[in-house]
Amino acid sequence: METWHSVDVTTRAYVLVDAPPQPRATLLAFHGYAEHPRQALQAMRQAGLSQVLLAAPMGQHHFYRSDEVVASWMTRHERRDQIRQIVAFLEAIWEELARRYTELPLYCAGFSQGAATAYRAAALSRLPVRRLFVLAGEMPPEVAAALARTRPVPATLFWGEQDTRLARSVFERDSVWLKAAGWPAELRTLPGGHGWLPGVVEAIALAVANDLAAGP
Repeated sequence: METWHSVDVTTRAYVLVDAPPQPRATLLAFHGYAEHPRQALQAMRQAGLSQVLLAAPMGQHHFYRSDEVVASWMTRHERRDQIRQIVAFLEAIWEELARRYTELPLYCAGFSQGAATAYRAAALSRLPVRRLFVLAGEMPPEVAAALARTRPVPATLFWGEQDTRLARSVFERDSVWLKAAGWPAELRTLPGGHGWLPGVVEAIALAVANDLAAGP
């Protein structure tokens, strides 16, 4: 009879980083399913955040899409174990960034499958997330269950009017859950479909710039 055996192994995280000379904040951008982290980094570059260290981790599961190497964050196989691995993965990335660049105010933005990763960073990890930006992605159930027990993080949820993959009602529900747990939450509807929308980049840039202008 076949049985699963688990073996603890050491893994390696890959993060694309765009660091200004004297960064005042860090923005972690999480790509979507079957994307390369360059897509997340390029989207955030359009915000023109000259004083922000931009970091785009690559999901743990790499595979080919045509000739390009892309990644996903997790599957349903041994889901609880994978969630623990993702949290440890994120914490290790943050520790290394803080070591190299000093610990800066931290922002998280996630698109599609990467939105679930951003939610986990804010709600399940030790990362000191200052603001959470969610684009075209659904709150995972383990985060919904943990919201009331975690430090509230201001969250902005973005939904594209032409998004045919996720209904607006999903974001309305997640917004209600966040607010019920004491998390400041805002839902914004923008023109566009399922992608890194220009309006999202502009909103993130404005929020981060306002925070930096206000100081610690």
